[in-house]
Formats: sequence, C-alpha cells, structure tokens
Amino acid sequence: MQNVTSRKKLYKSGKNWVAGTVLATAAMVMPMFHMDATYANEEVAPAQTTSSWRAKTVDQVVSAV
Repeated sequence: MQNVTSRKKLYKSGKNWVAGTVLATAAMVMPMFHMDATYANEEVAPAQTTSSWRAKTVDQVVSAV
C-alpha cells in the first residue's frame, strides 16, 4: 500500500457568517425605526383621553367569568 496524500483547500467562512449576521440583524431592526413624517403645517389629532374608562367591580368580573 502506498500513502496517498491529497491537498484540500480550506475556506474561511468567518467573514460570511459575520456579514450574514449583520444583514439579518439589520433586517430585523430597521422596521422598528420606521417613523411617519409630520410636517409643520399638518394638523395632528389630539391623543385620546381615558376619562371614559371605568374599572369593573369584582361582581362584574365574577359574572363575566
């Protein structure tokens, strides 16, 4: 038998993993920073108040359950 030596080329995949991770993270984070533009002459609706909200009593909760 004869010893057979073969050369195998190893590729560095570390750069690809880093680039893929950065792109995936950017794709997930970008929708969180989407903001609607408001212009100076644009009317903005006031925030809704919570004055019409009332807490339920214990009896109302028990009857609902």
